[in-house]
This record gives sequence, C-alpha cells and structure tokens, in this order.
Amino acid sequence: MRTVWAFSSIDSLRSVHDEMAALEKAAAEFALQHILDQVEQLTSLMETSVAVRDTETREYRIKGQPLAIAYRVRADAVEVLALLQGATVND
Repeated sequence: MRTVWAFSSIDSLRSVHDEMAALEKAAAEFALQHILDQVEQLTSLMETSVAVRDTETREYRIKGQPLAIAYRVRADAVEVLALLQGATVND
C-alpha cells in the first residue's frame, strides 16, 4: 500500500527535523528515519492507534518521541494528515 503525505504533514516533518537538528544533527537524522519507518508500518499498527474526530482519522504515538501521526487508511493508500507535536494521544 502506498503512502501519501499531505503538504502540511511534510511541512511539519521538516519543522520537527529542523528543530532537532539545531540541537543535535545525528539525533535528528535518526529520529527522522524512525518517523518514516513508523509511517511505513501504519497499516499494521492500526490496533495500537487511537480513533479521533471521526471513524476514518487515527492517531499513532511514535515510540520514543513526543510526536503522533494523524492519518487515514484509504482503499489504496495511507494518507498522512499531520505530524503532531506533544502528548496528543494516551500512552
């Protein structure tokens, strides 16, 4: 299944990376790869995601990061809607 990123989610990913890179470039690169790996696995992680706002939108808390991915699963793609900073879903 392919992954589709909303423009705003790309912007938020870039922003998170830039903030981390200002503190520690190597850690920012590691965190970026970890986020991308988690996005690629979203369809298999649905049981650990939280349904929000409606039945189609879900949030998945990225382990080890104060971030969550807001997404929808469509028939042919996972649609990444936003990368949310802070504790937006329960652990």
